[in-house]
Amino acid sequence: MTELKVLKRAGSWVSTHPLSPGIRADDILWMSATAPVDLETSKPVAGDIQTQMETVFDNLAAHLALEGTGLDRVVRCTLYLTSQADLAGANEVYRRRFAEPYPARATLIVAGLVNPAYRVVLDAVAYRGEGARMD
Repeated sequence: MTELKVLKRAGSWVSTHPLSPGIRADDILWMSATAPVDLETSKPVAGDIQTQMETVFDNLAAHLALEGTGLDRVVRCTLYLTSQADLAGANEVYRRRFAEPYPARATLIVAGLVNPAYRVVLDAVAYRGEGARMD
């Protein structure tokens, strides 16, 4: 039987919503949506889409590191943007932070996110186990 484990939180950030940072089932990590927040102050990070995307990736990497893995083991993402105009800037950061072959991805343009200061959130599924990176 697969045991489920609630993942640890990076920093002192605590969500005000009923959610876990992620759940581990064997070697699969199901990460909650990662927001552009300062993990120590829990305050949204202001700025353009590139700044918010970099923060999202930094936060996701910090949570994955607590489980002994990293961005190179992400296999699937859902990118939520509040503006179609931000897609090019978001893709620019996405290309820098992930290497080819990129994770499978869905991109959604949404009317709003849980905090109006957020321009983007990203959820992810990652693999924690051993083995070569996909090619």
